[in-house]
Amino acid sequence: MTDRNGQPLIYYPWEVKKDLSGGQYVETAGARMKKYEIDKNGILDGKLTDNDIVLFRFADVLLMRAEAKLRNGEDGHEDFFQVRDRAGMPHVELTLQNLYNERLMELCWEGWRRQDMIRFRQYKSLYTGDDIEPVIDESDGHTTVYPIPNDVLTFNDNLKQNPGY
Repeated sequence: MTDRNGQPLIYYPWEVKKDLSGGQYVETAGARMKKYEIDKNGILDGKLTDNDIVLFRFADVLLMRAEAKLRNGEDGHEDFFQVRDRAGMPHVELTLQNLYNERLMELCWEGWRRQDMIRFRQYKSLYTGDDIEPVIDESDGHTTVYPIPNDVLTFNDNLKQNPGY
């Protein structure tokens, strides 16, 4: 594809611009922190939409595949390095701890942290307490699963409530 001057179209996700004082800054183009594509025909202030295609980043796919390979005893460095290379970061050894840290930095706006903390057995508690409520002791891991609703337990005698609830 070419522009109207016949030049090839090259998409860069950032653009260096100059501010009024002549200083340079980077403007990101198209970056957004949303899970679903924007539905311009949505109604009720965007709450009723017809979009049902979940967006997630290719970096997340690469990190998931690197993790799967690592946990299966295979070499997942290539996928891991692809993410780090794109971000301009040096290569580090692929370990579960380094992968966990990479997911924190790479996916900080995606809403995956709690699930990552549970999967990597790092989840203790996100609640630090306040003047009214004390810190909740979650060290037994009971908050990594949700309680089973009472009406569901009533309908099925084979179910037992998850520990801690």
